[in-house]
Amino acid sequence: MTTTRRDFLSTASGAIAALGLTPFAGAALRRRPQPEGDGAVPRADRPLKILMLGGTGFLGPIIVRYALDRGHEVTLFNRGNRDEMFPDLEQLQGDRYEENALEPLKGREWDVAIDTWTYLPYIVRRSAEALRDSVKNYVVVSTISVYGDRNTIDMDEDAPLATMPDELVDTIRTNREIGAHYGALKALCEQTVEQVMGGRSCNVRPGLIVGPRDPTNRWTWWPHRVRKGGEMIGPGQPGHYTQIIDVRDCGEFCVTAAERSLHGSYNAITPARAITMGGMLDTCNRISGSDARVTWIDADFLEEQGLSAWGHLPAWIPPTAPGYEGFGQMSVERSIANGLTHRPLEDTIQATLDWLDTLPPEAIARLDAGVTERGGAGVPPEMEVRVLEAWHAREG
Repeated sequence: MTTTRRDFLSTASGAIAALGLTPFAGAALRRRPQPEGDGAVPRADRPLKILMLGGTGFLGPIIVRYALDRGHEVTLFNRGNRDEMFPDLEQLQGDRYEENALEPLKGREWDVAIDTWTYLPYIVRRSAEALRDSVKNYVVVSTISVYGDRNTIDMDEDAPLATMPDELVDTIRTNREIGAHYGALKALCEQTVEQVMGGRSCNVRPGLIVGPRDPTNRWTWWPHRVRKGGEMIGPGQPGHYTQIIDVRDCGEFCVTAAERSLHGSYNAITPARAITMGGMLDTCNRISGSDARVTWIDADFLEEQGLSAWGHLPAWIPPTAPGYEGFGQMSVERSIANGLTHRPLEDTIQATLDWLDTLPPEAIARLDAGVTERGGAGVPPEMEVRVLEAWHAREG
């Protein structure tokens, strides 16, 4: 399979889990503590004043709601396009592409800022400089795409980061121009905040964020496709690993990072070797009550048929792809030791399917369509039939 890091990062930037547990991996997980009493989230020992940069997209609302449940005071700073989402919260408005957008923040103080929109170093520098004397800690929502490759099994947060030519950095002025430089720019954003804040910053590095309200078709396509039933493609081998993160687990860890005043970098993903594609699809089948039959097809054959890892086949890159020998096997020990917890597979799948049931028919039609000229993820139905027929003919 010739999927490259460029392909992977380009796909990731174009979009704005489930645990298939192997027998030996279950002990590696720290399960979420059960709520106390009537099911309410336990209150934090010390309430914080949190400035949320963003907060109305996919991950942001999870962070905000959990912070409120923990008893924190939250102020939102964004463009004000979705004020109806948190009408009772203080809302400061500004477009960070505009040079003076951060004026409403001046003269204010918060315990911590959580920034969910960190794509361009010059934008992040403005924000960090505006808040340097206003917050005690700055939490950056980054990505595991900051790493240069996935060659090393059990690589941790100290692994080498992606880089790009210095002369290109200032030429990229909008998030739509990021393309293959997604990971390198994210790494530069981390470094910029750390420099400006004098080390008073924390990088939360999620992998593929999944679960209810995902605005993309990534990962969501799998539980949806399994529920439809019938014969379907399984990519590569059932034992191939992957790593993802439930949006609720990621959001809660961002709040934990704020509460614990964490500094440095933390991978926000499921544990190494805890997720297999086979275990994930089997659990999707069981939870959805489907009769789906998975036919596992060799990675090279899928490429010959025009099916792309991560695009047509979300959350999967075979270990034979250059630069991805350690894919799905990245260390998350540092994060677990500092409060990251994981919901069980069943919870993520059920919540995702329940959310899909609330969507209008046109949204489901887009999900059914898979990869199209306008983007998306998953195998288009007619393509799936053709590839399965070709695979069976090859076997004959």
